[in-house]
Amino acid sequence: FERSRPAWRAARSRSFTAALLLSGALPAAAQRPTLTPEDYAQWETITLTAMAPDGAWFAHVVTREEGDDELRIRDVVRDTTHVIPYATRPVFAPGARWLAWSLGISEEERAQLPPDRPVRASLGLLDLHSRTFSLIPEVADFSFSSDGRYLALRGFPAVNSSARGVDVIVRDLVTGATVSFVN
Repeated sequence: FERSRPAWRAARSRSFTAALLLSGALPAAAQRPTLTPEDYAQWETITLTAMAPDGAWFAHVVTREEGDDELRIRDVVRDTTHVIPYATRPVFAPGARWLAWSLGISEEERAQLPPDRPVRASLGLLDLHSRTFSLIPEVADFSFSSDGRYLALRGFPAVNSSARGVDVIVRDLVTGATVSFVN
């Protein structure tokens, strides 16, 4: 019987310690606030990430539950970040000279549009060497050439037209010259 007393005391001691811990934890858990719909609206998710081929720039989209997303462009070398509201789909050109993205409008502006009028995105373009921004209106899609010198831009179909095609513009990013393929 004497040999079992230390085991019994250890078990009682562990039970007492567990009871103390639980009694302190329960009130703390009871004091935590409940999440509200307003709290959920503040949540952010990082999506659509891209890194420049040379690693000097990083871009990612921050998606919010409330709908107004933003693009964050990080200059790793200078330790700065540019924030572009309502932007998505960052794409770095081969050669690490350019970054392009699709630029929309706010949820509030979208709600004010007539139901028959679709949102027509623009294209944002950043020259990573000079750090200058450009905006090209009404671009439905875009693609860089394999060497990063040219950017193909696809427009939207004409409004109130029976034509089914779209215009395509190819821009030489070094000289700024453009060639249009009009439908």
